[in-house]
Amino acid sequence: MQRKLCAYLQDVLDAAASIRTFTQGLPYEAFESADLVRSAVERKFEIIGEALRQASLYFPGSVDSVPDLKDAINQRNRIAHGYFDVDSKVLWDTIKNDLQPLAKEVSRLKSLHCT
Repeated sequence: MQRKLCAYLQDVLDAAASIRTFTQGLPYEAFESADLVRSAVERKFEIIGEALRQASLYFPGSVDSVPDLKDAINQRNRIAHGYFDVDSKVLWDTIKNDLQPLAKEVSRLKSLHCT
């Protein structure tokens, strides 16, 4: 069953919000050693990447303005298929540097396409 673009965009926003909640106030060292938190963050990044992949597949051009779109999709693939080689530092850097701009653009797209 194909979902609507708005559902994919909301999935991204929900996953990004969860990641922020999971990591709020957490220093990198605690994140790196907290298996439960890292696992939850990895799952939410999988959702972000897959939702963006599905949106770009079924609604061509709809999410092209998302910063580092291909990187987000590739990160999902790395987590899902290269789970044994996921780098906590890369996840942390993504949380700190890329998650907010991505969520901001997805929110903008949602306001344009989902009224």
